[in-house]
Amino acid sequence: MLTENQQQTIQFITETFEKLNKASEPKKFNLVNTDLLLETNKRIKALDKEEEEELKIWDNLAYDEASRITELLRQDLPTDKVVVLNSKDKIKICKQEVQDDGTMYLHSVGLGCLDIRVLIKWNYEMDECNTRRKKCFGLKYDFEGTTYQTIEDLVSYRRFLDRLRTEIL
Repeated sequence: MLTENQQQTIQFITETFEKLNKASEPKKFNLVNTDLLLETNKRIKALDKEEEEELKIWDNLAYDEASRITELLRQDLPTDKVVVLNSKDKIKICKQEVQDDGTMYLHSVGLGCLDIRVLIKWNYEMDECNTRRKKCFGLKYDFEGTTYQTIEDLVSYRRFLDRLRTEIL
C-alpha cells in the first residue's frame, strides 16, 4: 500500500510525462497561436466595416427625415415670408424680407433664423471581440441644445413657437 505522499509523487510524475509527451507532438505554435490572433484581426476589420455601413445608413435616415420635415414646414409656413432650407441633418427656418431697394434679404444666422437638427440616437456596446462600438437605435430632434424624442414634441415646445411667431412670422 502506497502512502498519500507517494501517490501524489506518482501523480505528479505522470502529469509531467503527459505534458512532455504532448510537447513533443507537432503543433503549429509554441506559446502563441498567431492564426487565432489574425482571425480576430480579420473579424474586427469586418465589424469595423459593418459599423461604418450602419452609420451611413443612419446618416441617410437622418437626412431623409430632415427632408421630410423641411417639406412639411414649407407647406405650413407662408412662402412669401419664410424660407425653409435643408442641409444634411439641419433644417433652417429663415425670415425673408424685401429691402427698400426691392431685393430680397434672407436671415440665415441668429435672430430671424431657427435651426432644428435631426440627430442619431446611439450608445456604445461591446462586440464579440471586446471592442466598443456605436450602436444606433433611432432619431431625435434638437432645438437650442434641447433634444426631443419626436418632431411633434419639438414643434409644440413653447419656446420654439414663441420664436417662430416673434422672429420669423
